[in-house]
Amino acid sequence: MKEHQKFFSVKNPKAGRIERFVTVSSRITADEGATILAGNQKVLSARLSDAKFATWGK
Repeated sequence: MKEHQKFFSVKNPKAGRIERFVTVSSRITADEGATILAGNQKVLSARLSDAKFATWGK
């Protein structure tokens, strides 16, 4: 996440799990970044799904 997509994870200290992420963008958009956020969520979801599949059955 940090290395390839420039996302930073945010852990819930009580649950100890990642529940949110922060991303950095140098663009200003008319929709206040909603399109960028949606795209980043899509990419992150796909990456995490790939990682889960790669470790399945190990």
